[in-house]
Amino acid sequence: MADHIDENTRVTVPETVLSRAAGGETVLLDLGQERYFALDGAATRLWELVTTEPGTTVATLTAALLDEYDVAAEVLSADVRRVLSELAGRGLVELT
Repeated sequence: MADHIDENTRVTVPETVLSRAAGGETVLLDLGQERYFALDGAATRLWELVTTEPGTTVATLTAALLDEYDVAAEVLSADVRRVLSELAGRGLVELT
């Protein structure tokens, strides 16, 4: 699915997904599936950005993370797309 995510892809969180940050991690609860998921490190920061600006683009998310992390743009872009693809595959985000 990461192949179908481009810089203009918009990311939103479904209303059935709740989150809570604690101790450098974010715990996600999908009310529809009644399952918990945990994010840590940069994935937690990505989640914070997604939930702060619903409908934000992959380009905006990647640019914000590039300002915060010392990593090559190509590596970060691939990581962002991979994480978003995994989250979308589990129904935790919607990509449009």
